[in-house]
Amino acid sequence: MLGSISNKQQLHQHCLTIALEQVSNLNAIMAELKDALGSESKSTAGDKHETGRAMIQLEQERAGHQLRQAEELLLSLQAINTMLPPAETIQLGSLAITDKGSFYISVGLGKITLDSMLYYAVSPTAPIAAVLMGKRVGDGPVFNGQQLVIKSID
Repeated sequence: MLGSISNKQQLHQHCLTIALEQVSNLNAIMAELKDALGSESKSTAGDKHETGRAMIQLEQERAGHQLRQAEELLLSLQAINTMLPPAETIQLGSLAITDKGSFYISVGLGKITLDSMLYYAVSPTAPIAAVLMGKRVGDGPVFNGQQLVIKSID
């Protein structure tokens, strides 16, 4: 089991890296928009100026919302302790290996390939996670009309 715990820790670290990159990229976008807003100078075409400022402000609001979501995602990931021994049932922080795929119950990052293995990082509120939560090795929950077989929980 030591190898699979290491895989889970590597997967978790990879998710953290993705989340940190998202936060960093969005911070850079926010800084660019702030600069753009500050450099938007008054011109003879006053309406054009106001329209430009309004567009930049809308972009700032959108980027700010995305930044808050990325920061929440990062905080959620940081709250998961990957050093704990595997639980007997699937819960937040579990890596559930099924015959249909490997699901890391953490945050919704989607498909992740790590060491040529495909994983799905899913939020605990995702439909697949709702079906898997609380299940044990050997259980066969049904998702989208297909029965899954839980092979292991890390």
